[in-house]
Amino acid sequence: MRLITWNILHGGGPKRLPEIILSLLAHKPDVVVLTEFRVTRGSSIRGVLNDHGLEFHLTSRSTSRVNGILIASRVPLLPVLIAGAPENGRWLAARLPEQNLTVAGVHVPDDADAPGKRSYWEFLLGAAELWKTTDAVILGDFNTSRRGLDGGPKSQRCTKQLESLLGRGYVDAWRSRNPDKAEYSWFSHDGQGWRIDAAYLSPPLAERLQNAWYSQFEREAGLSDHAPLLVDLSPAALAHGVGCASAGMPNHRHKAGLFGGAASPTG
Repeated sequence: MRLITWNILHGGGPKRLPEIILSLLAHKPDVVVLTEFRVTRGSSIRGVLNDHGLEFHLTSRSTSRVNGILIASRVPLLPVLIAGAPENGRWLAARLPEQNLTVAGVHVPDDADAPGKRSYWEFLLGAAELWKTTDAVILGDFNTSRRGLDGGPKSQRCTKQLESLLGRGYVDAWRSRNPDKAEYSWFSHDGQGWRIDAAYLSPPLAERLQNAWYSQFEREAGLSDHAPLLVDLSPAALAHGVGCASAGMPNHRHKAGLFGGAASPTG
C-alpha cells in the first residue's frame, strides 16, 4: 500500500498543474495527501485521480483562494472528527474502514505564526495520543524538523513538541529507513535545506513499514518548492480500531488488487 504526501505550493498553479498530475499518477499511489490544495483550481486534480481509481475524496474547509488539504484514496474514506481541530484548512483526518487505518493530513503553521504553531502542535499531540495504540499515520508539511541531519544549525520552533510525538512511540518513516542520511524536502530562500515534510507512524502501524523516500525530481523541476514523500506499507490486513468518533458514510466495496503499486527505490 503506497501513500504519497506533497505540498503543491499555492494549489499548483495553472502552468504546473498538468505536470503535478502526471507526477502523482506516475508514483501509483493508493492514498494521496496534498497540502496547499485549493478546491477550485484542484478540481482538475480530483477529476484525473478519480479517473485513475482514486475515487474517494475528502477536503478540508477552504475557499478557492485559501490553501487546504486533499485526501484521495482507492477505498472509501470516513471523516474523523475531533473537538478543537484547526478550522483554517490545515488539518484533515480520515479513516479507511476497509483497512482499519487512520490517515491525518497536516499543514503546521510556520515559525512566523508562533502562537498558532504551538496551538496546532498541542492539538496534534492530543490526536496522536488518542491513536497511538491503533493503526494511524500523521503525514504532511510539519514546518518542523530536528536540528542537525534534518536542518540547519538554527532550531525551528516546536522541536520539543516533535520530540514529544516521537516519545509517544511514533516512528519517523523516512528516518527509520535512513538513520544517517541527510536529505531535505524544502529549501529556504537562503539555500538552507530542511526536512519538514514527513510521515509519522503509530507503533502498531510502524511494523508494516516497508520503505519511505523523497522524490526530488518534482522539486528540482520547479513543480513545487517541496519534494513529495512516499511511504510503502505491507499489504497485511490491519486489525486495530480508531480512537475517535467519525461521521457516517454509505458502505462501498472496492475492487480486488488495488494495492499493486510500482516497486519503491532501494538503497
